[in-house]
Amino acid sequence: MKSRSRKLWTLAVAAFLTLIALYAATYVVTKQQYQQALSSLPTSPEMDRYMALAKEEPVSAETSPALAEAIQQGRDALALYAELFEYMDSDAYPYERIEQLIEPFFYQEGADPLDPEFWAEYRDFWESQTEFLAHLRTLVAAGGPVVAIDLSRYWTGREHERDMGFGHKVRTLARILSVDAMFQAAHGAHDVYAADLVALLQLAAATADVPFQYAYWLGTDVASIAFHRSADGPKGDKLSPVQLREIQEAALHAACRERFAQSFLGELQKELDSIDAYQQELTLTDRLDSFAGALIASDVGLDVRLMASLYDTPLGAPWRHADQRATVELHHALADAARLPIHEARVTVAEIDRANEQISGWRNHAPYFPTPEGVFFVVHAETEVQMDLLRLGLAIEHYQGETGALPPSLAAVQDRVEGGIPLDPFSGAPYVYLPARDTFLLYSVGRNATDNGGTPDRIEGDIVWRGKAADE
Repeated sequence: MKSRSRKLWTLAVAAFLTLIALYAATYVVTKQQYQQALSSLPTSPEMDRYMALAKEEPVSAETSPALAEAIQQGRDALALYAELFEYMDSDAYPYERIEQLIEPFFYQEGADPLDPEFWAEYRDFWESQTEFLAHLRTLVAAGGPVVAIDLSRYWTGREHERDMGFGHKVRTLARILSVDAMFQAAHGAHDVYAADLVALLQLAAATADVPFQYAYWLGTDVASIAFHRSADGPKGDKLSPVQLREIQEAALHAACRERFAQSFLGELQKELDSIDAYQQELTLTDRLDSFAGALIASDVGLDVRLMASLYDTPLGAPWRHADQRATVELHHALADAARLPIHEARVTVAEIDRANEQISGWRNHAPYFPTPEGVFFVVHAETEVQMDLLRLGLAIEHYQGETGALPPSLAAVQDRVEGGIPLDPFSGAPYVYLPARDTFLLYSVGRNATDNGGTPDRIEGDIVWRGKAADE
């Protein structure tokens, strides 16, 4: 009897030690796989700069002079924006008056921003804002991150409150610049109009340059404002060759696929930092509560409850490592897809989406994951189209102003378009250009990838330069 008990005890100890060895091996393998996946991700100067700013990490000017200089530029830019935002929060800022002037441009039909009579009521007031507008243009031209560092601190677990007010302020700055562009154009000051449009596009690029999804989408909002104001504004023949080139260069940087890709990698970094911060903050009581809560859950099966109950414990570390690795690999694939035009990316994103569905909801570390037709890739492509149409449309109008005739094809304005003649990302084909006497149609086939003859409609129609034939 004693011999049998001893054998059973020996077998139990051996089994326990085997389980420990298996757990240790699984822990090491999954951790290594996660670290390998993480090390395979490319970095970028924008990401290095922003994360160093957010985490307030010291950077040596001797070992990393370029990064140290970029960080100092970032601190200076943030200080200037903070000063500007502080003014906008003060009683000195004429909030109601400015909002009254912005409203007709964005919320009312029928207002003609190029009609000097439209400005009769506001002209004296708007001219009193000259210093503020000059300061704004200078600040935007200086570059540097726009989005508040506090947002990144929140995302990395260092802050538990955030003020989203800066998003509204950035949009307000964009609207102010767009209103001034129309004011200047209405009064024949096309040089200041061009400067405002360049500043708008620079603001879009500087905002989207912060490698996080929220900042990128804020940048697309600003770029869209610039597109619509340019479509409402004077034709390209009113611009000098230098002004045309400056506007086109700014538009080229306002919608960048590489910046779009970096926004996914920034989201990944944010998510991984959040997971690490969460695990570090968990107390033993928190882990026990999580264990008990998962066990008594009634809306999932027992197998899922058992895994979920162990997820936040040391025993669940291999699962976390596997999920983190899967998240890294999926975001890596997303970044690669983001570097493609959307007509090529759709198939890849569909495959990524199916892979994402294999991670159950409570283990999914990609909460903002896109679907093939979701807003992420579509909105980026629409912004890319808007910037392309802006560059092409102004170049066509500039050509017409100089030669007295419309170009016979887009190839004829090749030398007037910074960055060359782009292709429609929704189709992979050239943008549709239809010249007819003194007017023309220029458009993208849009998100449905179907040529609707230049009928403007964001969902089922085309994206059209000036929303119609230029002279209608």
